[in-house]
Amino acid sequence: MYADPALLAFPLPHSTLQGLLVSGMHVSALNMMRNLLHDISLFGFVPNGGRIYYLDRSQVRSMCLHICVFFIYAHVLLVQ
Repeated sequence: MYADPALLAFPLPHSTLQGLLVSGMHVSALNMMRNLLHDISLFGFVPNGGRIYYLDRSQVRSMCLHICVFFIYAHVLLVQ
C-alpha cells in the first residue's frame, strides 16, 4: 500500500502532537490543540496550511483523536 503524496506534503497534526507529548512539551501540545480548535471554530475545519489558498483544503479529520491522545497521556502522567 502506498501513502497518498498529498498527505506527505505536510506533517500530520497527530504525529506532531505525539512528538510534543513524548518530548515533555505538554503546554505546547495543549496550545496546538487550542489553535486547531480555533481554526475549526473560524473555518469549520482545520486548513491544510497557514496561507489563504489552503482554505479550500482540509487536514485529515482527527481532532477527536487529538483530544483522546492528550487526555490519555495526561492520565498516564498523573497516575505515575
